[in-house]
Amino acid sequence: MKKFWHGLLPKEDLCTAVDIGSTEIRVAEVAIEDEQPVVTALGSFPTPPEFLAGNFKSDTLVFALKQAVEYAGAKGRDCVAAITGQKVITRHVSVPVMPDRELEKAVRWEAEKFIPIPLDQSIVRHVNLGEVAAGDGKQLRLLLVAVPTELTYEYYDLFKLAGLHLAVIDVPCFALFRAYNRLVNESIGGETMAVVHFGAATSHFVLLKDDQLLYSRTMPVGGNHLTEVLARGLGMDFDEAEKLKLEYSGKVNLDEAAVTADPVQFRVGSSLQDGIGELAREIGRSLEFYHSQEFSLPVEKVIISGGPCKTEALVQFLEQEIDLPVSVGSLVLPLDECTGLSAIDNGYAVAAGLALRGVFSNV
Repeated sequence: MKKFWHGLLPKEDLCTAVDIGSTEIRVAEVAIEDEQPVVTALGSFPTPPEFLAGNFKSDTLVFALKQAVEYAGAKGRDCVAAITGQKVITRHVSVPVMPDRELEKAVRWEAEKFIPIPLDQSIVRHVNLGEVAAGDGKQLRLLLVAVPTELTYEYYDLFKLAGLHLAVIDVPCFALFRAYNRLVNESIGGETMAVVHFGAATSHFVLLKDDQLLYSRTMPVGGNHLTEVLARGLGMDFDEAEKLKLEYSGKVNLDEAAVTADPVQFRVGSSLQDGIGELAREIGRSLEFYHSQEFSLPVEKVIISGGPCKTEALVQFLEQEIDLPVSVGSLVLPLDECTGLSAIDNGYAVAAGLALRGVFSNV
């Protein structure tokens, strides 16, 4: 059964993907039509607290997964899912170029150094990200991924209880790479670009250039941080602050006229700016980590996606803090008419990228 972690789906005409986040279960289904990927189903359902509590066999969580798939209108039962959280460890390492047989031993040795969980209780895999010049020679860039074996079984059992078959487990950084790689190749023109996908509790930072994944990192802040800062600044509880954040997300104005016209708007904007400052600092740390490597490239642009992007001031504030052009990501995958949608919410970036693995790319 361990094969489902690293196996590849047989190339199919249809793939259902599930992204279980801390607040929402998002489902995307992609089909091949005229040899091109088309999104045929999208939908979501609130994630119950049992998921964060680690109770994967709860009836509430099983029901939520079933409802997410049903609401999306997905037809497939073979699924790809992302696994994330504090228990999932990823590390970028570099090793000398060597034959595959020797590489397996080198990976084990690197994992023992960099993976802070018992390897005999984990599934450890590596992805070869390609060769880079280093000193007088070349090195292989590897991404190590380690997941507790017990956690993979829990995911598998959850999908089985929901009447689904979990064929492949993936990680969000590769899903985001697939989802935005088309945007890079078609619209950016070979620039080195950072994608920052904001979740509720954590966010994912991925660096792309053409068809290469250069670097990835999980950041320990997300959209909830903005709400928490707003709640503290205005002296209210989390739910009240979340409603206020959504209400004022497109109205934030910090000029002097705003103070007189709408003092509440000004206070909301000031608090959001404080919260965005922490998001910007985490992006800055990610860029610093990457640039500390010998083979790093200048980053020219930042694309953001996920729930907090609905806060229109986010782009402006981030640009001020990180001194790079920032824009909101747009997923360019075509939509099937049956979805009834005109565009894909970029909050589905991970789910869409997962689905592409099954029908379009095994990257």
